[in-house]
Amino acid sequence: MDLRPYQQAAIDALFAWWAAGRQGEDPLVCLPTAAGKTIIFSALIKRLLAEYPGVSVLILAHRQELISQAEAKLRHVWPAAPVGVYAASLGRREVRPITIASRDTIAPVVRAVGQFTFLIIDEAHRISVKDEGRYRKLIAELREQYEDLVVIGFTATPFRLGQGRIYGPGKPFADLAYHVGMLDLIKQGYLAPLTSLAPMAGTIDTEGVKTVGGDFNERQLEERATAEGIIDAALDEWQATAYAQGRRATVFFCVSILHAGLVKEALLRRGIEADAVSGETPAEERARLLTDFAAGGFPALCNVGVLTEGWDCPRCDCIVLLRPTRSASLYVQMVGRGLRLSPDTGKTDCLILDFGGNIERLGPVDQADEKEPRPTRRDPREEAPYRRCGDWDPSTSCFRNGCGHKNPPAAIKCEQCGQLFIRHEAEAKRGGLISSERSLQDFEVERLSWRVAYSQASGQPYLRLGYHCGLFETFYRNLMIGYAGYAGQKAALEWAGLTTRGTSPMTPEQAAWMLDQGEEVLRQPRLITVDVASRWKDIVRSDYDHGI
Repeated sequence: MDLRPYQQAAIDALFAWWAAGRQGEDPLVCLPTAAGKTIIFSALIKRLLAEYPGVSVLILAHRQELISQAEAKLRHVWPAAPVGVYAASLGRREVRPITIASRDTIAPVVRAVGQFTFLIIDEAHRISVKDEGRYRKLIAELREQYEDLVVIGFTATPFRLGQGRIYGPGKPFADLAYHVGMLDLIKQGYLAPLTSLAPMAGTIDTEGVKTVGGDFNERQLEERATAEGIIDAALDEWQATAYAQGRRATVFFCVSILHAGLVKEALLRRGIEADAVSGETPAEERARLLTDFAAGGFPALCNVGVLTEGWDCPRCDCIVLLRPTRSASLYVQMVGRGLRLSPDTGKTDCLILDFGGNIERLGPVDQADEKEPRPTRRDPREEAPYRRCGDWDPSTSCFRNGCGHKNPPAAIKCEQCGQLFIRHEAEAKRGGLISSERSLQDFEVERLSWRVAYSQASGQPYLRLGYHCGLFETFYRNLMIGYAGYAGQKAALEWAGLTTRGTSPMTPEQAAWMLDQGEEVLRQPRLITVDVASRWKDIVRSDYDHGI
């Protein structure tokens, strides 16, 4: 079959990796859900066996759906492929030049099945960064049998909750050999466009829900998600904005089996045919339900944790997130179920309704990432609870919307800079799911403020301008005055446009002094336009009496 340009580029990138003498380093290939990772490694294997007769390949996966999918795609690319399956769940224990295996089935007998030349790991984000884990132990045993084993990882989400990225120094993979972004493939027409509507009914309240293993505590989350009126409010909105508008294949991501069952019952009461699947659904029944849904047998499918990987349903045209999460990987995997194209069914895009607050919490889905874990602090005083003023911005290595000072946990304003800590419900907004989308909102500016702030990482100063738009709304613009390169040049241009005289300061301290002494005056806009869907609420326009 003819590969798409980016699919061929991924294979070429791997051969370039090895040609550069990096055989001792394990590469990672990262492509978004629905980009055809299985097609890519199937074509890769065909080329490997053609160019290097006698090599053997082991493909590892952790679920039977992924194993069956890999075999089907491999035979589609290469009907005569010498492929076998080694998985207890499928009742097969075959070892061939190409062996697709369940991780848990082959691990106990790996020394008895012979050595392999190449190891391909599907859904490679399953590999632990912090400890050995089952995957890393298995890799070590395979390398004991063949020390030159070549390991290749494929994933849509190259990071793990609480552990950061899975590639880099000391990580399971050395680096990305190839990566193409979700937004790029949407623009090129290979993935379905995504659209989102902010829920007017609001989002599931997660205030005070404990964090366990980096994500929300499931028991507490279940209580919030199943509280009286929550499910019906979400379904009212889904029915009006999706179902009544012609969406005919909706997947609901739920918190628990109880939650999924309640959502299913609520849909049935409305006369909408629906069903639910979970890890406890018998394999045959689950396969039947998924096949029926994919064929258009019923319009609504509720699930708990089983449709985030290894499940293809091109006709899915709506995703409803009823499950709040802190996991960027889970967020991307859930939304990714709607990326497949299905022109035959009339699908033009996939609508995402996020009642879990995940877009607000984790940002645009095509830019989602996991923070690198911070080193463990040894000073017990540092472990005491506190309320940090501001949000850490890794791109600039400084705090935004605050000074970074640690306050007592019950503080209502920052002891150092006076920033108020007032929690209020975020206004519903449209957009923000994809980084190319903007959700623009105008705010009247009441007053301006300024101060010198300091980077938490480098200690370098910068000028922080505050645009105060009422008691609870303050937006910020940071000027890296005196910095080298682009940051300094950009700050100089911004300063010239923001001040009345345009006198150029050399440092942030000098700029603040000039403003304090009245030697320079900031132009106060009547309105500012803010991209409220952006992570840091970027100011994108200033209106000075209708003159930008």
